[in-house]
Amino acid sequence: MQKYIFSSLLILLVFFSSFRPSPAAESYEVILAPSIRKTARVLLINSYNKNLPWTGNITDAVENCLKNEKAFECILDIEYMDTKNIFSEEYLLKLHDLYLLKYRDSRIDAVISADDDAFNFCLKYQKELFKDAPLVFCGVNNFVDSVIQGRNISGVVEAFDIKSNLELIKKLHPRAKKIYVINDKTTTGAANKIIFRQHASLFEPAFSFEYLEDLTMQEVCEKVSKLESTDVIFLMTFNRDKNGKVYSYDLSMRLIAEAAKVPIYGLWDFYLGGGVTGGMMISGRSQGETAARAAAELIKTGKKASEIPVIKTSPNRYMFDYAMLEKHGIDQSLLPEGSFILNQPFSFYSVDKNIFWFIIFLIIILVMLSVFLIVNILERRSAEKELLLANRKLENMINELESIVEKRTRELLETNKNLHQQIAEREKVQKDLLESETKYRTLAENALDAISETADDGSILYISPNFKEILGCGASGENGGSFVNFVYGPDRGIVKAMFDTIEKQGFANEIIFRNSGFDSNPIWLESSGKTFTSADGKPHVVIVTRNVSERKKIEEEMVKNAKLESLGLLAGGIAHDFNNVLMGIIGNVTLAKRRCQDGNIYELLTRAERVSYKAKSLTEQLITFSKGGQPIKKLANINDLLYEAVQFSLSGSSMRSEFDLHPDLWHAEVDEGQLIQVITNIAINARQASGLNGLITVKTENISVEKPNERFVKAGNYVKITMRDNGGGIPAQNLKKIFDPYFTTKSDGRGIGLAAAHSIIKNHQGLIDVESKDGEGTAFFIYLPAGVSQADQQA
Repeated sequence: MQKYIFSSLLILLVFFSSFRPSPAAESYEVILAPSIRKTARVLLINSYNKNLPWTGNITDAVENCLKNEKAFECILDIEYMDTKNIFSEEYLLKLHDLYLLKYRDSRIDAVISADDDAFNFCLKYQKELFKDAPLVFCGVNNFVDSVIQGRNISGVVEAFDIKSNLELIKKLHPRAKKIYVINDKTTTGAANKIIFRQHASLFEPAFSFEYLEDLTMQEVCEKVSKLESTDVIFLMTFNRDKNGKVYSYDLSMRLIAEAAKVPIYGLWDFYLGGGVTGGMMISGRSQGETAARAAAELIKTGKKASEIPVIKTSPNRYMFDYAMLEKHGIDQSLLPEGSFILNQPFSFYSVDKNIFWFIIFLIIILVMLSVFLIVNILERRSAEKELLLANRKLENMINELESIVEKRTRELLETNKNLHQQIAEREKVQKDLLESETKYRTLAENALDAISETADDGSILYISPNFKEILGCGASGENGGSFVNFVYGPDRGIVKAMFDTIEKQGFANEIIFRNSGFDSNPIWLESSGKTFTSADGKPHVVIVTRNVSERKKIEEEMVKNAKLESLGLLAGGIAHDFNNVLMGIIGNVTLAKRRCQDGNIYELLTRAERVSYKAKSLTEQLITFSKGGQPIKKLANINDLLYEAVQFSLSGSSMRSEFDLHPDLWHAEVDEGQLIQVITNIAINARQASGLNGLITVKTENISVEKPNERFVKAGNYVKITMRDNGGGIPAQNLKKIFDPYFTTKSDGRGIGLAAAHSIIKNHQGLIDVESKDGEGTAFFIYLPAGVSQADQQA
């Protein structure tokens, strides 16, 4: 017996020693060098709504599989087509447009489609939407190899086992005579019915089949509530009834199970626990994991999907609900071997009888060993007791002394440790504060926008270095000045309203206002603000301000262009009709002059003819705004044309002219007549504004624009013409209106000259601009796209 005990003890020691960590594991740490993982983007397109359990299981499986992938870091995009709720060609086209907009600029490494509708959609638009990225499908019924032949596609087929389920019903319910098949009329339902009927024909001698499909949910429930004990229900899918009402898998399962009194068998694992007895079932999780592993393999190896064979054997398994087995009195011994039973009470003895008896045997040995050890310990204690008593006094003295020394040493070490820790923490806090201050100050000082910090009453606490440049004024407002002081007087109410909004809701969206020096240096500004709590616990406001003058100028130019286009529509129709009438009048006046013998009448006809030609000149200006006024361009020397037009316009007046013409000015393609009209209008306006001692200065130069900006339509070379006079200037309130049609300050003016000039330059793909201050003269700037230089022209 003693030999047996020691043998058992030896076995136990060997067993437990296998769990002892090795010295290497205790002494060393294995430090793994971090590996650099690439990033891959995968798109998962589900056919159905994300609330469906089947879709949820597939999505969870794909997410978990790709998240745990070590070869690369996955960015997973998920889309839900929701075709059980809505399915039409119009809807699919809108999904196509939506996905094209979302992913046309994205690089997709792999696409995973779930179920038939998503697969058919991807099959149709794979190249257009996803740049022929590899497609891996799952949950596809009735798969045919020919649909993916030669395509970058592979996947796993949703192949449910109808035959095994019917054989299972026949085995578990030998008295069953009729099977009621519940199925809907959706795309998936129609495909499932085809597969079911192919296998049902093999069992028709044993069973008769009735299909409950083109019914409402109420009609289905009424039908199954009246079934006899020899009937069995086989549930495929019933997510949409004949009235188009949509039911989730859980809801349809629960309603049918509550109405039915006979066993229900199904194909999908998400029915378990909802009233279905069981069956040879498909797992959505298995489908998703298989597809995700295939997609990961394609990303890691760089293979085409067509190089991976399609998995046509679906990973199905016999699965049952313990509660339903008990409810319908089904003998569990009849279940196929290896079946999974949901909610089955746990029995340790049923796991493995040999393990159970082995553990009992080990417990008996341990009890015997414990008794042996206790007896041995008691004997040793008795022998050692006297020795312990003899040494106790000496040990107590030594222990007391060691305790005192150890206590003092521990206190010193703890104090020293705390001191070092406090020093380290303080140094870290100081370092973090310095880094934070440096980082945010660098951001503020290098930002393109002006950044300012104010108290809640608007007094400035900090302004960024570019504050003066952005607002066009000094930085004297720092340290106590008010932000409102930098705002143009009439606009200060807008800024005060912004601070009131920030105080009420914590932030304010963009407002537009003018700077305080708008009269001398006009700048349009845009600001937004947000409140925050400062380090001292007080509410402060951060204001971000940017210069939007160019944007305002563009907006004004757009309004101006809209007015000219509207005028063009009106002027085009009127001018052409009026011109035809004038031609008739001029022709008849000319004929009358030839036949007239009376000198007085001839003089009157001559005046009428002169007035008619003057009216014809006016219609030609109106035609400039219409489509018929487009320029007829040819390459021209702008210097010569400009000199002649100005000299002609000033002839007969006392106004002087000075020319600074670039000797190598580029040529430009222009309509000479229209450009002369522009120059003449500007020169005549300058003559009328300058009076007796007037002077007009004309300058030409070459300029190049390297990239498009707010002023020029496109990059390129331009000829710039500057015409500056020393007249009385244009008041600020009129400066924005001078190019508007029919705007004039002259009693006899028509307001068409400068509007026509603006239209002509615009039709030349150029730009006309003006600068003027009241009492200081006016300068017009004309930019025309250049052709070739004079040197190139001569060559």
